[in-house]
Amino acid sequence: QQVDPGDFLVTPGSPGHAVLVLDVAEGGGGRWVLVGQGYMPAMDFHVVQGETQGWFLVQGEVLNTAPIPMPWSGLRRWPS
Repeated sequence: QQVDPGDFLVTPGSPGHAVLVLDVAEGGGGRWVLVGQGYMPAMDFHVVQGETQGWFLVQGEVLNTAPIPMPWSGLRRWPS
């Protein structure tokens, strides 16, 4: 996946959910992302605890964030 800081993953529905890509790093044979998410109330936002020291390896069809796995097909980017 081509993913950059500022991108986000969206899962529509009821309830829908979104996570924000905070940072991207390369190393250890892969590309890694640090993501954040919020719940209700909307003023609550935190870094999601990733699989490896807070980071998630970009692989497969789904970013395994808990409690809601986010499919890479939901990757969105603001227009430049």
